[in-house]
Amino acid sequence: MKLSFFQFIFSLAIISTDLITPVAVFTNYGNSLSEISLNVNEEKTDTAFFSSISMPQYHVKRNYTIPLSLKSVLFNNIELQDRLILSISPNGDTIRPGDTVFIEPGVRNSFLRITNLKGSSEKPIVVINGPGKVIIHNEDKGGGMAFRNCEYIHFTGTGDKRTNYGILIDTAYIGATGLGIEELSNHFEIDHVEICNTGFAGLMVKTDPSCDSTTWQSHFEMRDIRIHHNYIHNTRGEGMYIGFSKPALYEKKCSAFPIKVSAHRIKNLKIYNNVVTKTGFDGIQIGCATENIEVYNNEISYFGQRCDKDGKYYGMTGIVVGGGSSGAYYKNRITDGMGSAFQIFGEGDIFLFDNMIIRAGQAAYCSEIEVSPSSIFGDDRTEQNGYSVFIFNNTIIDPPGKAIDFRNLNHKKNIIVNNLIVNQTANNLSATENAGKIIVKEINETAVEGNIILTNDIKKNITNNLDELFRNRKSDDYRLTKAGQTKLKGSSYKSAKVDKLKVEGIEHVKIEEVVGIQ
Repeated sequence: MKLSFFQFIFSLAIISTDLITPVAVFTNYGNSLSEISLNVNEEKTDTAFFSSISMPQYHVKRNYTIPLSLKSVLFNNIELQDRLILSISPNGDTIRPGDTVFIEPGVRNSFLRITNLKGSSEKPIVVINGPGKVIIHNEDKGGGMAFRNCEYIHFTGTGDKRTNYGILIDTAYIGATGLGIEELSNHFEIDHVEICNTGFAGLMVKTDPSCDSTTWQSHFEMRDIRIHHNYIHNTRGEGMYIGFSKPALYEKKCSAFPIKVSAHRIKNLKIYNNVVTKTGFDGIQIGCATENIEVYNNEISYFGQRCDKDGKYYGMTGIVVGGGSSGAYYKNRITDGMGSAFQIFGEGDIFLFDNMIIRAGQAAYCSEIEVSPSSIFGDDRTEQNGYSVFIFNNTIIDPPGKAIDFRNLNHKKNIIVNNLIVNQTANNLSATENAGKIIVKEINETAVEGNIILTNDIKKNITNNLDELFRNRKSDDYRLTKAGQTKLKGSSYKSAKVDKLKVEGIEHVKIEEVVGIQ
């Protein structure tokens, strides 16, 4: 869907505000789920929310602990996987919205499953490491950790001030995911979690459409997902796999006759301040994310490291704006990947700006792949017309292939404006004629203005004093100096011309008069 003017303004206004605040209380820390700790402060419940399950109007916040001995906690029928029956009634008259669930610190050599744990929009349930670090190290089937059919959960590794990432999920079994938000789970915040050495994706947030109609787009919508301040590295698959990858109807065999199903959409998705590095496939893959989507301030490096045919087929990109997706992708730093920094296959208005892209597209040097990925690539894997793509004020350094390869015919009134492309030496360019350039398939629907391409080519005696333009090239700091801004401003797109580009819905977006990152 299109981002309205007011939706985009509102979303940018709240990017530094945490909507969900941890309510963990570290006194009264118990040793097992059956040991109930009570807070002294009573709090009136949301009677409208609880009216359908006949709860009293007042309750006391409680804290619980999941001990290391447990693999699975099923909150709807108080029966655990090892047949231990607890003396409490989870999510009935005991665990309620606003409560806190601790995970006992220490090394857990098996997976952990949490099922049917449900808070409310006003009172999410916090799941947090107890005082100390939680380490989930599972080398067998089952992956690391998963939430199933859970709602309004804040999963955070902020339970110990001695570490930035109080929860470490490490699972090496081939095909296993580190952390899964699955089976109709919804309304999640995930932060300060480290995920590594996974047999497949690091973090997976989606419910695949199945023969169960509750999983279909017509019955389920994922909303309010916030993923921030996490560290994901050394994954065999994607760093983050967010949303289903196929927006269109597709067939499933559910009986004698196949039926067509459609995946759920995601609305209100924020992914920011994460570090993602050394991924086998894409750094962050997003699909079916349609409304109020923001991905910003992430550091993504060494993505698409599986230099094999699977990597070529499944993806080696920094950030994929996948089928059915829209939104704003800005202030990300994307470096040293095999594939493109961005691939754009979405169906709504898409904004790419203020991103720093350094040495993306290195698969040109991979003998198994034999392609030269562009730093930014887009094409028409969409059936919807009338949307626009806005690519501006990005800095692209040393692209082995094309800097921008834009083939979107269904998107209209696009702009590619004030991007800065730097080819520091001729050796960084592949043999293709268009390497390091901007190539647009349908120029009538795309304004390409004010972009600057700087190339140093000793053979052709072409040199630029790049050290004068950038703050510190040796440390890959390609923000412009004051001198650089002054020198390049004259060739950038002037504000008078920028005004002519403004179309409905993007008047609030500021296109700087100087190229690249300021």
